[in-house]
This record gives sequence, C-alpha cells and structure tokens, in this order.
Amino acid sequence: MFEVSSNKDTAQISRAISLARSLLKKGGALESTTEGESIDRTKLALALEEQIFSQLSHNAELPAVTAKAAAAEGLLNAENALNKIAPGTSPANLTDLEVASLEAIIEITGRPAMRYENGNVGMPSALGENEHWRVLIATARNDINLASAAVGRIMITGLSGLPENIGTGWRLGQDLLVTNRHVGLLMVKKPDSRPPDLTLDEARHPFIDFSATDNATTTKRFDIAALVYCAAEEFVDVAILKVKSGLADLPAALTLDWNPDSLGSKREDSNGAGSEFMGKEVYVVGHPFKQRRSQAIAAVFGTADGLKRWSPGLIKRIHRNEPILEHDCSTLGGNSGSCVLSAEEHAVIGIHMGGFEVDELTDRGLANAAVAFSYLGQHPVAEILRAGIV
Repeated sequence: MFEVSSNKDTAQISRAISLARSLLKKGGALESTTEGESIDRTKLALALEEQIFSQLSHNAELPAVTAKAAAAEGLLNAENALNKIAPGTSPANLTDLEVASLEAIIEITGRPAMRYENGNVGMPSALGENEHWRVLIATARNDINLASAAVGRIMITGLSGLPENIGTGWRLGQDLLVTNRHVGLLMVKKPDSRPPDLTLDEARHPFIDFSATDNATTTKRFDIAALVYCAAEEFVDVAILKVKSGLADLPAALTLDWNPDSLGSKREDSNGAGSEFMGKEVYVVGHPFKQRRSQAIAAVFGTADGLKRWSPGLIKRIHRNEPILEHDCSTLGGNSGSCVLSAEEHAVIGIHMGGFEVDELTDRGLANAAVAFSYLGQHPVAEILRAGIV
C-alpha cells in the first residue's frame, strides 16, 4: 500500500518522528515544528482516509472501505511508532510501514496549496490549521481572486520545440511584469552578460499566461517584449519584463506594500530573555511545477502541473544584512517569481525566490526565501517598483 525505500536515512527518519510526534500531540504544519491547536484524531483519520481513497479511486475494483481500513491502519502504525521510540533515541527498530505512516501524517497536515477553478480559489479541507485558512478564503475570496488574476505562468519554447514552464510573473504599472532575476536569465541570449547588456532571445518566444487555472473559459496570454531591468546582485532576485501589446486586456496591476510592520514585529519575551519575531500571515500565488512526483508533492499539491495555486503561511524571519524574508508557504519549482501578499491588505510585500536546504528526494526544505520590498532601501529596483515604470 505504501511505497517505502528499504534504506531509510536515519537522520531523515528521526526528523519525521519528531515532527509526527508534535503533530499528533499538539498540532502543527508541514514546514514548521511550532506548536498549534490540537488536531482531532477523528479528523486526522478522515483526512488520511480521503487521501488514500483519492489515490485508489482510479481502480473501480477497490471499494471505499479499503481506504477506510488503510487510514485506520496507517494512523495506528504511526501512533505505535511514536510509542516505540522515545525522544532522542534511534529509529532503527521502526518498520518501513511505520516510517511511511509517519511521513503520510506530516504531509497531510501541511500548508495547503489550493487550485483555482476558472480563476476562483478553492477551499482547503477542514483539518487542524486548515480551518483557519478556510475562514480567510471565505471572508476574503473576492480580494484573493482579484489579486490572483494579476499573476501568470511564464513560459518559453524549449530546445525540443515545446513550451516549458520557467516561473511566475505578476503585473506592475502600465505594461510591466515582475519576476525573479534567475527566471529572466532563462529567456535571454547571453545570460553571462552584464545586466545592462542582457537582451531577450526572441527565438524562445517567451510569454505569460494569466489564465492558467483549471477549466479556464478565457485565454489571457501575452508575449513578452523585453527584459528591461535585471538586478546585479543575486540576492536581489528581481527582474522587470515588458509585455508586447493588448494593454487593454491586461489584468489590473497589483498594489505594493512598503511598510515593514506588514511583515511582522518583535515581541518582548515574558521572561525578559529578549525579543521574539512574530511574523504576519501571508500567501503566495504562483505556478508550481515539477515532473517528478514525491510523496510530499502528492499530498500538498496533488499534480504539480504548473496551474495557478494559492499557498498560505507565515513570515518566519527577516535577515539582518540582506533584504530577505523567510516564509513557510508551500512552494515548488515554477513558483520562482511568485508574489508574496499580506493576508490583511492583499498587497505585495515581496517576491518569492526559492527554498533553503531543500532535500531533492523529499522536496522539503528548511524555509522559503523572498525579497522583502520594504528592506530594499535605496536599491534601484525599489524605485522602479514604486513608480511602476522603467
């Protein structure tokens, strides 16, 4: 039932046990070990049942009771595993089935990545922390949909002659798009050139599609005319593109938020031990894509097909010496260039650019990174972003 490698990395299994123990006892999230509200065992069992049934539903000979029994068995194995292993001890005596059960729980209770139906964001299942995100969508769906309409999938013609997903972009000013520096370099003739000398490779036919959602009834695709700005520094991972034509049909440009307080604030520790950063709620809108499907991808994204997704989370940290913030929204390749929006104002506070210490086998990482606009200072890209013109 579960596909498990016979050679499990001890450190990886230990991390899984630690996270699963936290989830079962206190609640939590896929990318975070912070304590949360308790997850009801019945809800957890139902979520496991729904996931397993969806994986088996393509086979008409397997009844729903199979999924129900598998979910009950999986949860029991996970609890048995936690009872067998005390904190800090070796996981060597865990069976493969118990390890697989732990991984399934961690994945299911992670940050959701919701699909869009013809441009309308979907609703996550009501499980633990997801209940909070359901409330956010229910009360702010129109604002979320409006902001999401300005986000599109960037594609080029690959060496095979077929379109390739290379990242995400979003609307700025009259005819501009914002994406990552490393995404922009994928569509130029000589990516090793100095930023002022970079020119678009028209043979790659770069374009952006704002309508890349499930069951879209209209097409909003626009050719990209030029790379008009590219930051010189790798850690300022921002590039500005210009679209060719059809300005009347472009979605409305997004609003940017330059207030540092929108990222979070420091709170004094009650024991007088210093201050703790309390990050604000945010969400990422982008186009995650990955051909290989790991267990984590299947649990959080289903099929990472490059269609638009909404991923909520928290800002976890602000870097001291660079304009970088860390967040725990669920992202994948293809999310590069995604806008990070405040959950309160639905304005852009940064641009997602990648993950830290990502395990290529499991697709999990320590944290995700984004350029924090309010910490750009006098950097030239800040002036462009504020003005909406180059």
